[in-house]
Amino acid sequence: MNITIPEKKEIFKDSVSVPIAPRGASWSQSCLGNIASEKGVYIILYRNSIQYIGKTNGSTMSFGMRLRRHFQETAAGNKHTYPKLERLNTPPAIKVKMIPLYEIKSYISHNLSNINDLDLIPLFEAALIVAYKPKFQC
Repeated sequence: MNITIPEKKEIFKDSVSVPIAPRGASWSQSCLGNIASEKGVYIILYRNSIQYIGKTNGSTMSFGMRLRRHFQETAAGNKHTYPKLERLNTPPAIKVKMIPLYEIKSYISHNLSNINDLDLIPLFEAALIVAYKPKFQC
């Protein structure tokens, strides 16, 4: 198996601004664009730094559903990344790069016959975490 790690400059390309939604404020996945319903790996960016790398979990979890749990206080609770995101001094905006499964498949080559495409998502996420050492995960 071979996993190609995208260059850091590629990670910052085509990222979208994602707002924080404190308790009482609404949050809409429309900020993610037409990729909100896809599955894959996402990278939370702030300034020129990678803050967090995560994945959509399972066959029904989309970028929109997963990122809501990071960026909306009522969906996140007082744990995980929301408090860290809330402490970032904005502006500049917090951004997210989403890499959908169909794109992940172009970064991974293998000759395994029994692998499910969804299994590539956690492999790619783990490789990116090792390569980039995000601030929230170190």
